[in-house]
Amino acid sequence: QPEYVISLIMSEGDSEYNDKIRSGVYDAAAEHNTAIEFHLVEEKSNGLTTSEYIDIARLARLDSVIASGFESKEFIAAVDQAVDEGMPVVISGIYVVQSNRNVFIGTNQYEFGTKAAVLAASAAGSDGYINLAVIIPRGGLGNEGDEQIDRRIAGITGKMQTIENMR
Repeated sequence: QPEYVISLIMSEGDSEYNDKIRSGVYDAAAEHNTAIEFHLVEEKSNGLTTSEYIDIARLARLDSVIASGFESKEFIAAVDQAVDEGMPVVISGIYVVQSNRNVFIGTNQYEFGTKAAVLAASAAGSDGYINLAVIIPRGGLGNEGDEQIDRRIAGITGKMQTIENMR
């Protein structure tokens, strides 16, 4: 009989990234007598959404949720309601600023942008000029949406403004 039951909800996408998270969750679960309900949310499916799986976990009174998903109003509302009702929620992959999530695992896109700016600035000549292009695939950054892209660009432009001798 497991001591805890958690819901692991992952969107299809970067399978190597998801595989590492899933592997880590299962390893930790084995150490801590925890059962995992695993749900893979497929983008082009008529199945349940990440938000709906979070709601099911909350209504079933599971012990916790680990979820990756889209930064949408429905996702944020589901996370917030679960946290408000005392369920710990870990979000992986997307940095959802507006949510009440307990823990985030993944890339902070703003911080990513600041580090990219520092790296790009190191290529500048003595005149402080650099030609920099930020190329984002037509579909955005995976499932992360426009807000994640905006955060990355804000990190780049914000950091570039603070670097001495950059023009």
